[in-house]
Amino acid sequence: MPILGAVNNKKLDEIPDEVEQLIGKGHRTLKVKVGWTPADDLHRLEIIQKANAGRADIRLDANQGFSREDGIEFATSLQSDGELQLFEQPCDKADWDSNAAVAAVSNVPVMMDESIYGIADVERAATMKGCGFVKLKISKLTGVDLLKQGLDRVRELGMTPVLGNGAASDVGCFVEACVARHTIDNAGENNGYLKNRDQLFTEKLPFRNGSIILDSSFRPELDHDTVNRLKLDEVRFAPVQV
Repeated sequence: MPILGAVNNKKLDEIPDEVEQLIGKGHRTLKVKVGWTPADDLHRLEIIQKANAGRADIRLDANQGFSREDGIEFATSLQSDGELQLFEQPCDKADWDSNAAVAAVSNVPVMMDESIYGIADVERAATMKGCGFVKLKISKLTGVDLLKQGLDRVRELGMTPVLGNGAASDVGCFVEACVARHTIDNAGENNGYLKNRDQLFTEKLPFRNGSIILDSSFRPELDHDTVNRLKLDEVRFAPVQV
């Protein structure tokens, strides 16, 4: 399952090397955080696009950082030869009107993420002009069946589903990858485990050539010592007799 690689460097002269490293690892989709000031974000993006040279798709993520005015300025200034795939969550998750205003004029399709908590939100996103993508994650649509239903509903409404949580552990990334192989045909965002110092499985979730490898020989097993060392609290539940 292909997953994206994040361009994190803020030092402009070091960005080309980071882009080369990510592409060298096999990533064919890159993610770029924006949402500070339109002019600075656009300048950094220009450097990334030049270094990328059309080799990988690029996703932009504002993480709710823009006001309506700044989001519109940024979105209408985007220039692409087809490598800019989407612009994620321009404005505050509760401000649907501002997100819709940005999506309506954006040069790149908008993806809704933080605003989405269930099927009703997916259906609301489908009414937004310019919203071409919706991202879901198992931490919101809890359970693999409900998550698959949500991803299928995104596609039914004429949008493209994206899956994954970039802040998840290897457990969450593995479960999302198992769902993704049946439901999406683009890069997953479930790359959080690659950033974590500690893994919760005894064996590291395989990664090769920009992808999570769902090999039949991989048997996920919790490392209970690590879980106990990292846990903040513990709660036990007993089945209810009906």
